[in-house]
Amino acid sequence: MTLLDKLIQKADIEAGLHYRNPSLPCACGLPGGLNIGSKIYIKGIVPNDCSRFSVNLQRGACDETADVYFHFNPRFPSDAGRHVVRNSRYKEEWGKEETDGESPFVPGKPFFMILTSYRNTYEVEVNGDLFCSFTHRENLSLSNVTHLCIEGNLIVQSLHIPVETMPKHLRLAIPGNAKIGDIYNIRGTVNHGAEEWVANIQCGPGKHDDIVLHFNPRFQDRNVVRNTRSDDNWGSEEKKGKMPFEEGEQFYLQIAVSSEEFNIRVNKSPFALFSHRLDVSYASVLYIEGDVNIEDVWIDRTPTHLQTEGSQDGIKNLQKSKFQTFFPELPVISRIINGLKAGNIVVVSGVIDKQPESLAVNLQCDNSKHADIALHYNPRWSSGDDLIVINSRQDEKWGEEVRVKGKFPFSAGVHFEIQILCQNESYSILVNGVQSSVLPHRMELDRVDHLSIEGSAAVHRILVL
Repeated sequence: MTLLDKLIQKADIEAGLHYRNPSLPCACGLPGGLNIGSKIYIKGIVPNDCSRFSVNLQRGACDETADVYFHFNPRFPSDAGRHVVRNSRYKEEWGKEETDGESPFVPGKPFFMILTSYRNTYEVEVNGDLFCSFTHRENLSLSNVTHLCIEGNLIVQSLHIPVETMPKHLRLAIPGNAKIGDIYNIRGTVNHGAEEWVANIQCGPGKHDDIVLHFNPRFQDRNVVRNTRSDDNWGSEEKKGKMPFEEGEQFYLQIAVSSEEFNIRVNKSPFALFSHRLDVSYASVLYIEGDVNIEDVWIDRTPTHLQTEGSQDGIKNLQKSKFQTFFPELPVISRIINGLKAGNIVVVSGVIDKQPESLAVNLQCDNSKHADIALHYNPRWSSGDDLIVINSRQDEKWGEEVRVKGKFPFSAGVHFEIQILCQNESYSILVNGVQSSVLPHRMELDRVDHLSIEGSAAVHRILVL
């Protein structure tokens, strides 16, 4: 594993705030602000048609009048070379631009960026190399930075903000508001002597904003209340289910947003379903408070855009799903209603086991053990050399095996996302947003009506788009 791979893995597993596939523009609050040595990790892809994007450290959310302490602005003009503008803004006046250094950002290519704050400077590393150092400008003290804002033509795959101590009242923006397919992951520890704590998905940061999901463990009554609030009026409470939280113990809460309901799991076990009463698309804040210490929060969503090779603009919208399932137990075989056709995209995301052997994702023609398999996608760890095998099976006979060349994109214990693009002539397979392989069709695409998955992973979501 290279040093860059280790840095990417560290950003994925280190505790703090994590945003996966956030919508842009996004304004993320920095709980506790920035300190000397604070780091922010951004992993993404520059689209083929990108003209510019910006990453700002500023006081307040994204606003034309906010003081900008560090403005980092890669530009891709059609009539000049690529460059990166660095600047600041104080009292609505921009300072002097800095543009030295060759831009490390290339359209169509992935990048991994680390922004580090020091006493007198901000430093930016891109793909493992130091790119620039930006001296703090007058009147713009590091201690006053409150938000990270990203905007422009960019695909952000993951954003990680390490937080040493989460605030007792934690308000996290949901960039672009809540969407079908979102999963909110919360790790923490219940305080000794706890009375209650609350996790709300709500329509703003205020005390009286509508709440689309109120999740409220109460320790005196030994139950977990689920509810909604609209126009300051609470709905009917739901309490069914055994209390899964204990004082002094760690927990892992997952809330998935399906088209009909919230799917709630605690400590990797199913806990409750809560049918939507309000439109979740108005929810913009995840709010947590009470007798609990929060250590790690993931706001995890399906990609809003996808970088693909061979298309005119390299972008495809991915927000409408014809099939969805969350947290399936493996092995799983799911029927794809009405089958697949050109233009569909199959998304499988989750976490690889810590000691993996093999993972198989199959697009097949029925649900039997002897079904024809149009696409067999098979990462393997047990052979000694990590590799990916692609194949098909017809009339119980395997076809010619294809071994994928290039960097192995999976890591033990780390999140993954596989996207299979069903094209007219082939399947194009991306892993974590980067094209991995292509398999020409060996049988008719419209025969495929089932998806099966088995092996060394915990799958969080399956979508067909």
